[in-house]
Amino acid sequence: MNRTPANGPSTTRLSGRGADRLCSELPIEINGTSGLTRNVSATGVYFETTVAKAPGSKVQFVVQVMVKGELLKMVCSGEVVRVEHKVGTVGIAVKLCSSFFTDTNSCEELSASADD
Repeated sequence: MNRTPANGPSTTRLSGRGADRLCSELPIEINGTSGLTRNVSATGVYFETTVAKAPGSKVQFVVQVMVKGELLKMVCSGEVVRVEHKVGTVGIAVKLCSSFFTDTNSCEELSASADD
């Protein structure tokens, strides 16, 4: 079932999935490497990057989101549930364990401590 809100991107409910997916290309950063989300839901994120992760591994990444004209960063952690190796990129599906919004200064501090 596809629904297109009057002012936004389409949402798609994929079979066997518990939450609607919002198809979007939002910038992410994982371990200092950039990437793009392909779809986002309340329970998970699928993104493409060049960082390889193994299914079952824990990950932390930051998604940049524009909210009411303000750039916010959402710090996410979760478990890798699927990895798709493609030419020049890696697709990673993550089941979210936690996420929260922060300003850019706090986010840079969190990224630095996560790399230690």
